[in-house]
Amino acid sequence: MSNPPVYSRAVYWRVGPAGYSGGGLENYRGTTTLANCTVSGNSASGNGGGLSSRAGTTTLTDCSVSGNSAHLAGGGLYSMFGGTTTLTNCTVSRNSATASSSGGGGLCASFGTTTLTNCTVSGNSSFFGDGGGISVLGGTTTLTNCTVSGNSASSNSAYFGGGGGGISVLGGTTTLTNCTISGNTANVGGGISNQGTLNVTSSNIANNRASSMGGGISTTSGSVTITDSVISGNQANSSATALGGGIYSENSLLSLTNSTVNANQASGATALGGGIYALNSAVNVQYCTVSGNRANGSVLGEGGGIYSYDSLLTLLASNVNGNKATTAFDNIFNGT
Repeated sequence: MSNPPVYSRAVYWRVGPAGYSGGGLENYRGTTTLANCTVSGNSASGNGGGLSSRAGTTTLTDCSVSGNSAHLAGGGLYSMFGGTTTLTNCTVSRNSATASSSGGGGLCASFGTTTLTNCTVSGNSSFFGDGGGISVLGGTTTLTNCTVSGNSASSNSAYFGGGGGGISVLGGTTTLTNCTISGNTANVGGGISNQGTLNVTSSNIANNRASSMGGGISTTSGSVTITDSVISGNQANSSATALGGGIYSENSLLSLTNSTVNANQASGATALGGGIYALNSAVNVQYCTVSGNRANGSVLGEGGGIYSYDSLLTLLASNVNGNKATTAFDNIFNGT
């Protein structure tokens, strides 16, 4: 990127060749503003292939961040150490993070304040970590009127990585409003994986895929609140055990209000919870519709709509019907 319109009061910033942090540009404890810019084709041996902001204030408006790579986290952008990063009307696409569990193929937000408005995050990948599109390690992250689509997270490790094809929340609070999370893939949490606090309002989580659990959303030891939203067409597919085609919840608080969980499926030798799978969780479903979901188990398939085990399941004024399980409990399995 040559001679971009960058205003900086940074102690250190760079536009140029690959470095450890910020292959295209680095903002360290300063203020950097980019408008109508393209950050493309950069690489970093550490974090932030396109741009790294460390304890600074970085603002992008009407920008494209594409085709960048980081060996560790934040293929497109990396924001860390309590800084503030704001993207408006931006596209973050085709970036990659290649060798860190922190991931964030498109963007990695670490313990700061990150805000995306009217943005598209698509076609990014995390090859050894979480968050194909976005990885949130902590802090406060807010997405409004955004599309997160076609991203992927994968890992060969049995212990970490490969969670949250679209978004991974490893800590902090993430809020989505009027967003679409679609067509993302991961080992766990095809659309979103959560270990923090996740709030989803007036959003569509659709057609995401996981290779084991949580086709749409996976939450482990976290809190998820879903309001006025649709969880539809997501899949958890495995040759062995598939859990939670739409939503997987373990040791978590899960609340759905005025929402629809429809046409999701878990498929495997054992398939539990086509729509929702809950283990050791508190699940509150009120004024919702859970329908048309399937638990397709070639050996065992239970809880086509909801599979709840050792959990507190509360249903209020909700419609759970028209679901299918290959073995038993088409609509609801609730046991201990």
